[in-house]
Amino acid sequence: MSAVYANQLFIRLPEKVQAALLPHLTIREVARGAVLVNDLAPVSHVSFPLTCMARIDAPIGEGRYAHIGILGRHNVIGTHVVHLKPSPPRRVTVLIPGYIATCDVRLYRDQFKRSAALRETMSWLQLQAHRRVSQLAACNATHDLRQRLARLLLQLHYIQDITVLGVAQADLAHILSVRREAVTRELAEVESAGLVSLARNRIEILSLEALTERSCSCHAELMFSGRYDYATLNPRQRA
Repeated sequence: MSAVYANQLFIRLPEKVQAALLPHLTIREVARGAVLVNDLAPVSHVSFPLTCMARIDAPIGEGRYAHIGILGRHNVIGTHVVHLKPSPPRRVTVLIPGYIATCDVRLYRDQFKRSAALRETMSWLQLQAHRRVSQLAACNATHDLRQRLARLLLQLHYIQDITVLGVAQADLAHILSVRREAVTRELAEVESAGLVSLARNRIEILSLEALTERSCSCHAELMFSGRYDYATLNPRQRA
């Protein structure tokens, strides 16, 4: 079960909480498009992403959804139904396939009631998530596709610390709220500039520096605020 320690949030949870959850965690593989949280059904499990990434979508009516966030190894999925101020319904879908560690949501709920340190940690994470959503909304309203695609590729890199992204172009288009053809044209330009290498459902980042120059300023704001990179997470030292 040492694989669960690939999740950078799990290893920062209180030791008693880790010890309580660890024997009940099950590691399983999840495919692209698998629904981890259905906004139309009760949440039965919490999931710690290990090598996969997931996207969060909010329902906007008539069976349509809008992208509001990405989750990876610095996050946990499904805990929103337990928190003191539960979030509105959301759908969480696998963006990049890989592995997750899951357990019954009732086990997590019990630990949330018992541990003040866990409540503090999750409250802090909720605050960061709200700030991140606000920043992404401002980015989408202000910056062009060229900048936002570069920012998104950098975001996917830093979430999992990988340079080979097993992501479909259709998913990138959904996240950026544009047509797939627009993403295809922009990726072709980025590839011709030598910044990435493309294959089916695969993007290899060749130059982080050049992508950073191409990205909007939101990349730096998000990166250095720690709003999607929780590598420095420690509520007791966050000052």
